[in-house]
Amino acid sequence: MEVVEVRVDGTFLSLNEVIRKTKGNWKSYHRLSKQQQNRILVACLQQKPGKVTEPVLVEFHWTTASLRVDPDNTAFSVKFVLDGLQDAGVLPKDTRKWIKAIHHEFPDPDPDHPHVIVRLVPWQSVDVD
Repeated sequence: MEVVEVRVDGTFLSLNEVIRKTKGNWKSYHRLSKQQQNRILVACLQQKPGKVTEPVLVEFHWTTASLRVDPDNTAFSVKFVLDGLQDAGVLPKDTRKWIKAIHHEFPDPDPDHPHVIVRLVPWQSVDVD
């Protein structure tokens, strides 16, 4: 299996934004979650990244518009991304059978082009030392 990569332009909602917008309402959260997942689905349909056929390391490169949102608040969106990758048929499941590790990087902000790049790297090729 080759490395699978998807780029999604724009920013995802932070944990604080999700809490503020849903205020504990399950229906609001479900609707908001689906909107975020659909961003991944659309990106996958456009980019046709390939499919995961073996366990992977998932790398996230979160390029935000500013430094205002803390890394843990930004990385909260990993749930939306992994669910969207499943919806798109790129990732069979988001279980520990398929995902062996998750790595986050936070490059310098880009106010004009915030985005996230998701790389699914075959676990067998990862040096875990």
